[in-house]
Amino acid sequence: MSTPLFLLGATILFWGWQLQITFIAAVLAVLAEGTRLLKWKCDFSNKDFSYISDFCSILLVAMIIYIVASNRSAKTLLLIIKWLPLPLYPLVFFQSLSTSRGIELGSLLWIYRKNKNNKPEILKRKVDVAYPYMAICVLSASIANNRSITFYVTFCALCAWALLSFRSKRYSSISWIMLIVVVTVLGYCGHVSLHYLQRQLEETFTKWFTELIGIGTDPYKSTTSMGDILELKHSSQIIARVKPREGEKPPRFLRTATYNIFRTSVWFDSSPYFRPVLFDSKSKSWKIATSPGKPREATIYYYLDGGTGILPIPPGTYRIANLFVSRAQINRLGTLKVEEGPDLISYDAFYSRKLTGDPLPNPNDLKVPQNEDEALSRIAQELGLYSMSSAKAVERVDTFFRSRFIYSMNPSLERKGLSPLTYFLLKGHSGHCEYFATATVLLLRKIGIPARYATGYVVREYSRLEKMFIVRQRHAHAWTLVYLNGRWQNLDTTPQAWYLQEKSLSPDWEP
Repeated sequence: MSTPLFLLGATILFWGWQLQITFIAAVLAVLAEGTRLLKWKCDFSNKDFSYISDFCSILLVAMIIYIVASNRSAKTLLLIIKWLPLPLYPLVFFQSLSTSRGIELGSLLWIYRKNKNNKPEILKRKVDVAYPYMAICVLSASIANNRSITFYVTFCALCAWALLSFRSKRYSSISWIMLIVVVTVLGYCGHVSLHYLQRQLEETFTKWFTELIGIGTDPYKSTTSMGDILELKHSSQIIARVKPREGEKPPRFLRTATYNIFRTSVWFDSSPYFRPVLFDSKSKSWKIATSPGKPREATIYYYLDGGTGILPIPPGTYRIANLFVSRAQINRLGTLKVEEGPDLISYDAFYSRKLTGDPLPNPNDLKVPQNEDEALSRIAQELGLYSMSSAKAVERVDTFFRSRFIYSMNPSLERKGLSPLTYFLLKGHSGHCEYFATATVLLLRKIGIPARYATGYVVREYSRLEKMFIVRQRHAHAWTLVYLNGRWQNLDTTPQAWYLQEKSLSPDWEP
């Protein structure tokens, strides 16, 4: 049975629409459907179809060779499937132009022609290549991965159109349409549910795997080293390079994650679910937030193990250009996750000193653990923070930590029954960046100023040889985000000696 009129053309247009080659698809659709409307047809022999089939095979092999040679990546197979309708199109076109309603298997497949063991009745069996070709078009269209409900609705409409010619006359048109609508709705609900289940499983296993191997950035929680002997990997390994726009300073930090709930030396993200970041095909960039008045720009080169993971970006990043990944997602607190990219990835980050992408404060940004409340209240009263304005209180807290505390990678473990943070505030007065960032966040919250805990890297080391800034593993850092004057701001109360102390551990041969 031949396909319904215009169905083949509509399917080709659907493929071209998804791949953004509508003009090419329109030409192919008009040719395919136009030949069916012609009164005269060509009487192609089986040998003619054999030549056409062999020609399509040559086109297919040539396309595969070209794609493999020019795109040596994990996406090679997807690219081949994406463009599969092109080399196979001559088969559909000449079948539409033919007096025959199908093509014999013996003419269609070279392997059938050469196999002498095949029975003659199998070789002479005719196949309408239009339906398989439409299935290939739909499969190729799905590779474009345009996550829109219009794809699903159009796909269901094409399926219903194809099934219309097979509808049993025993049932009324209304019953048949209602059944199609019910199946479409149930299919969509099932798709959404499976996608949600997949997301939950991915997040669960990601959390489990991150905890198991103990590396990388966990977007869901950050376990501090407070109260333990700090065995940081003082590695000189370069993990990123930063090249600011000419005439501009580099970003002070590259942020990987933000957290807002603290429980027993562990920081959590209260809303770890990720949403897709919209990709603008015109500017070839991923839009995170609205554009501010005076943007800054920095090109970042980052080693992304396996092409998937958390991407470090300057605080206040609102747009990322030239980021070649299949998917980018961001959670509520600004942690950016990418998938299916190269191991060495480069991207242009457009950012502002105003943290425009960070959400407004909520009750979680003011919560203080009960076991730390007494020490925090004591410090707040001692510094007179309750009677100060927010700006002066933040300045006073910064001065307090920088003048009375020292940086130490191995703080004292003799806490005399006190929690690590309480001992740090009242007795020890020494610790690493996790102590300073956590204490600052909770102290500000105690006096009613919203604050969050941020992790990432500092950008300081400049390479004259490469003419860009280098970020090493030992540059990992934690700091505070404070909500002041109607916007979030970075606040780093860790004494500046920490950077020099970390650098002193570098080997002698390191520049």
